[in-house]
Amino acid sequence: MKLNHKDGFKSMYEIVDKNIRRTKWIRKKLKFY
Repeated sequence: MKLNHKDGFKSMYEIVDKNIRRTKWIRKKLKFY
């Protein structure tokens, strides 16, 4: 199965984006403690 470079970059970007959002959410939660 050949992976398109654009598709691979997109999925990688989506994973990074989710991780950044989760990190921001965790920081936001920690600020309330």
